[in-house]
Amino acid sequence: MSPPADSPGLLRLRRAAPLRAARGYVIGVALILVMMTALVLGLSRQHELERAKRMLLLGTELASRHVGVLLRQADSITAALAQEAERGAVPWRDDATLMDMALRLSVDAPQVLELRLVDAAGATVVHTLGGRQAEAAAQRADEAFRFHRASQTTATRLSPPRRSAASGRWVMPLSRRLSAPDGRFLGLVIADLDLAALGAVFDSARLGDGAAVGLVEQGGRLLLRQPFRPDVLGMVMDSRSFGLADLPVEGRSFEARSPVDGVHRLYNAVPLPAHHLVVIAGVDPQEVLAPWRRSALIHGSIVFLLVALLLALGQRLLGAITMQARIGGELQAANRRLRDMKLALDAHAEVLITDVGGRIVDVNDRFCHSTRAERAELIGLDHRVLRSGHHPPAFYRQLWRTIASGRVWSGEMMMRAFDGISYWMDTTIVPFLGPDGRPQQFIAIRYNISARKEAESALARTMQALAHSNHRLKTLVAHDALTGLASRREFDRALARELRRALRSHQPLALVLVDLDHFKRYNDHYGHPAGDSCLQAVARSLRASIQREGDLAARYGGEEFALLLPATDAAGATRVAERLLAEVEALALPHAASPAGIVTLSLGLAALQPTVASPDAAARLLQAADDALYQAKRAGRSRLVVGAAPALQAAAESGS
Repeated sequence: MSPPADSPGLLRLRRAAPLRAARGYVIGVALILVMMTALVLGLSRQHELERAKRMLLLGTELASRHVGVLLRQADSITAALAQEAERGAVPWRDDATLMDMALRLSVDAPQVLELRLVDAAGATVVHTLGGRQAEAAAQRADEAFRFHRASQTTATRLSPPRRSAASGRWVMPLSRRLSAPDGRFLGLVIADLDLAALGAVFDSARLGDGAAVGLVEQGGRLLLRQPFRPDVLGMVMDSRSFGLADLPVEGRSFEARSPVDGVHRLYNAVPLPAHHLVVIAGVDPQEVLAPWRRSALIHGSIVFLLVALLLALGQRLLGAITMQARIGGELQAANRRLRDMKLALDAHAEVLITDVGGRIVDVNDRFCHSTRAERAELIGLDHRVLRSGHHPPAFYRQLWRTIASGRVWSGEMMMRAFDGISYWMDTTIVPFLGPDGRPQQFIAIRYNISARKEAESALARTMQALAHSNHRLKTLVAHDALTGLASRREFDRALARELRRALRSHQPLALVLVDLDHFKRYNDHYGHPAGDSCLQAVARSLRASIQREGDLAARYGGEEFALLLPATDAAGATRVAERLLAEVEALALPHAASPAGIVTLSLGLAALQPTVASPDAAARLLQAADDALYQAKRAGRSRLVVGAAPALQAAAESGS
């Protein structure tokens, strides 16, 4: 035999089912938020690493081109001076022609700090610095001298860096052999390259504080490192373990731990075949990912707060079945919106190169695809044709001030394609500086973030909807559903709050308890629907009887009500209570089961002015008002009785 439909067991099951569904739903939404956040953060981390690799590649290629130019210029200078020396008469002592030529050549090449000509005996004949300093510097040409005397090659050779005795600065000697027509060794030409100039070339790549850029011989000997460390110059690295062996012409990217400082970096190496050198640059992944970690912390905190809000809301939903369905629907809608967000990060960058005037010099294929234009259409155009009109002129003025000063600019920018479609780009603009320190070109590296912008907007709308639902739930808990008055829970909180305030401000606090006379008879005679209507009518009178914002009318339980009157003494509360009695009697609600023939009220009033903190102040005030109400009922009902002010004890006395 099956149990009746209204049995307690079945009712509990019916109530438990939606509660379990609500709990499962809230937990599911929280997990989805966490997983989506983890996915987005993972993709953005990969995006940052890919961007760093591309920036590293561009920086290495830029540095290698500049180093190649400097070395070729130094080659040309030594070749010109060698040709003039080999045509002249030997020995070259006090040769003014060679000295004048060396001075002219060194002036045209700022990176050449010193230019020297050494004869076959190892003595310096021509030195652009001259004087006693030149004599001291001549004693340090032994390494290059020995090599060229033993070798028949006329190619230039780079020697390990050293500190110049003439200038006191660090230089890297680049030497060339001087030969007689019969092949005899006549001496050598040495161009001392300023390491500071080469270091400035490496610094122009702007790869970050933790980056390292070096110039290495193909055999692994370290000739130059930026940041500059004289103690490691000439250090020989294992070419195979460090990724320099069998280096292709286009270069190679790899990860390795630096043998110099022990830091694990992402590296890119580009060879200079003409000089048997390699330009190698590396960035610290920890430094590259530092902005991502800060962003991940912020977004993770936001998601954590959102998940905490969802769980707290779920706990409240367990106590409000009627609100459960409504808020559950809102959460389901939010979940659908979150699932519909297809965030994607473009794994490839868009590259735009402009001159200092803003004219487009070159673009890559992805940039053409995004702008819906051919490369031939874009070359020569002013970059401003791609502006969307979204940003104010001040935005672009600040951008140009930054890059014109030689600094890197990064930010978000809205652009417009040739077909009129606007899209958001995460843009980094790198100025490439010339020897004079001024920008010669600008390279913009862009990533499409339109999907992320749309996702941020949708997430904000979802959080706003959840906050609205939470506010509605709080309102439901704080008010009685039948009368619209404050609930018993809200009354208890207000009573405790007003007692604390009365103690601080030394103001009185009054409480009036209200009871409908013979209300059980009323329900028995007229029925419960009529009883509900009667309660609602009395509640309207209670609301009308209070006129200050701080006063509170609450349904205390069943047919009992309460008026809480802050900053009101017994006399003031008596006037409010008497006005309430008169208003209810004026309603003349029929009550055939009452001796009065109409609905009447019994009121008990108590007031106090606390001077000491007492843990039982609320209970004593309620008891005093309840005693007064009891006296009113015993005295024949339909009246107000003002009770005596309750006596309070200090907290220490109560504890003893």
